[in-house]
Amino acid sequence: MRELDRHVDRTALDRRDGKRAGIPWLGMSIPELEKLDRVLVIGSFLRKESPLIAARLRQAVKHGAQVHLLHSVDDDWLMPLASRKVVRPSEIVGAIAGFRDAFAGGKNAAVLIGAWAEQHPQAAEIHAAAQALGVKVGFIGEAANSVGGYIAGLPAGGNVNDVLKKGAIIVLGAEPELDCADPQAAIAGLRAAEFVVQLSPWKTGLEYANAVLPITPFTETAGTFVNIEGRAQSFYATVNPLGEARPAWKVLRVIGSLLRRRGMEFDTIDEVRRACLDGKDIARLLSNQIGALPAAARNGSGLQRIADVPMYFADPLVRRSPPLQKTKEAQAPRAWMNSRLMQSLGVSRGQFVLVKQGGGEARLLAGLDDKLPDNCVRVAAGHRSTAQLGAMFGALTLEKAVAQQAA
Repeated sequence: MRELDRHVDRTALDRRDGKRAGIPWLGMSIPELEKLDRVLVIGSFLRKESPLIAARLRQAVKHGAQVHLLHSVDDDWLMPLASRKVVRPSEIVGAIAGFRDAFAGGKNAAVLIGAWAEQHPQAAEIHAAAQALGVKVGFIGEAANSVGGYIAGLPAGGNVNDVLKKGAIIVLGAEPELDCADPQAAIAGLRAAEFVVQLSPWKTGLEYANAVLPITPFTETAGTFVNIEGRAQSFYATVNPLGEARPAWKVLRVIGSLLRRRGMEFDTIDEVRRACLDGKDIARLLSNQIGALPAAARNGSGLQRIADVPMYFADPLVRRSPPLQKTKEAQAPRAWMNSRLMQSLGVSRGQFVLVKQGGGEARLLAGLDDKLPDNCVRVAAGHRSTAQLGAMFGALTLEKAVAQQAA
């Protein structure tokens, strides 16, 4: 689940539909970003998602590069943009071809696909349309180890919906009610399972788990990240485990042994690392090529949700940091919309609205953002106040709340 990470059902494993030859990665070294002269960034909350890449692109612009934005939001990237196109989520795929002329005159061009675009229901179509532009395609990884599970050997073509149909489920280092792209579906699947084991450094999942076993956070264990460049980087624990907590691999090893699973006889982290990485050509596995795709049905009717995951909502560790939760980045979500939608609802900025999606609802303050497309509402995920809503992409309804209050 987000490799200790975020949003299990938005990891590379979940997005693959069997048509990709590899899984998302940057496709170049970080320093090479500064040498690009034409760049299209699709669906990225760039400054919050990857500040390092944002800084490199900012330097490229200073050297004369042209950066173009395609998204459903128009956040300030603190750099001059050659062009920007802000469309509804259902219109993203169709808008990509219109940027072909943006690469004219360029000698070193690339398309960078952000986490929001990777999470999109039409992620494979976005990938194929970007590849059809005829330039390098790279992915701005969602987290520090977004490709780790794939490299380690998790089967391609699976997704969280498949896992949730299993009778027995292990939840590793995640809180599905906040970390899954569709928290309603995740919790429903966990409650329907015959047996659920929660592995976490915290007391969580009590409403659906049959057993909760303590594991260490990453600071108290050893492991390997595969970074955005496709480089394996190993590390060791900085402090000893607290109490009876143990590294997750040790707990999984015991569970595997009790279940008499083969290939679980590991005594050291080095043995685990060798089993995951030895003999594997990471660069070859991380191909960004994709084959032809059939056209998928698109539903662009009604109000569409635009969901981001603010950086301090992103995983169980940052959500439990008192200092981080006092920052601006950790403010409770609002229902952001443009003035036209706000006027049609008869609400003003700072009044409460009722957001309904997938059988759930959230009572949020209305926020004004005239850069948003018509008939779109930006509602952040990964927060308790919005966890009752449905999937991060899809239709929702909006109405004025009965009780109104000023912000």
